[in-house]
Amino acid sequence: MEILKEKDLHFIRKNHKWRFVWTDIFVRYSILLAPICLILISILLFCSIDLNKKSPIPMAILFLVIGGFLFYFLEKRIKSERRFRVIPFSKNERLKLQECLNRLEWKVLDSNDEIITAFTKFSFSWYTNWEQNITIIIDDNQLLFNSRSGGIQAFTINSDIINYRKLKNILEQ
Repeated sequence: MEILKEKDLHFIRKNHKWRFVWTDIFVRYSILLAPICLILISILLFCSIDLNKKSPIPMAILFLVIGGFLFYFLEKRIKSERRFRVIPFSKNERLKLQECLNRLEWKVLDSNDEIITAFTKFSFSWYTNWEQNITIIIDDNQLLFNSRSGGIQAFTINSDIINYRKLKNILEQ
């Protein structure tokens, strides 16, 4: 679970996303090495074309397309995880927020007037991912919500969006 400093909190409120830190390269962005390797292999295949022998062009194009698609998809998912989503909220509803977190069965680790940190239950299902770190920042008339992978996976598949919708729907009831 990430500890928020005052400068991090200010950055999140201003930009609605996590600050980039160098450890993110190893923790979150290292998964981008796989598609980069596929793209480099395709470039090497293009460079080794010998017109007198069987052409590696179809294989090079296949590696380039797969590598490009994977890079785009992974980079988009990582950016989505950095983002904080906005939920309209009044500070008077603080008790309701606590009840919602209990109904969702998210374990609250730390809670104060500005920040709530929690995590979801462990699950083996593919669509909920394993364990998610939930960060909720209580701003003037809104909640800034973020859900990031807390386990060994580099990114959530769609759990950040699913968790956001769950909390938003339960708060709107």
